[in-house]
Amino acid sequence: MAENLKEARDKGCSAVLVRQLTGKRAKDKDYDFILTYEEVWYDAQSGAARSAFSMTMNTEKMTPILSLLAMAGTA
Repeated sequence: MAENLKEARDKGCSAVLVRQLTGKRAKDKDYDFILTYEEVWYDAQSGAARSAFSMTMNTEKMTPILSLLAMAGTA
């Protein structure tokens, strides 16, 4: 992360956005997953988190790709 912040400062950016998607198989389900989408905005100068967003969704009624798109669209 320190490298990303330094690069952002060098390019004159004021913030850095970090996105992360994690997934795990739902308990006792062959094709269902629990997905978590996270976004954190960091101040490029101080490295402090400015804001954070997290959403978790299961894929019981839609594919993992559709779930990700739904979560990213609400961020």
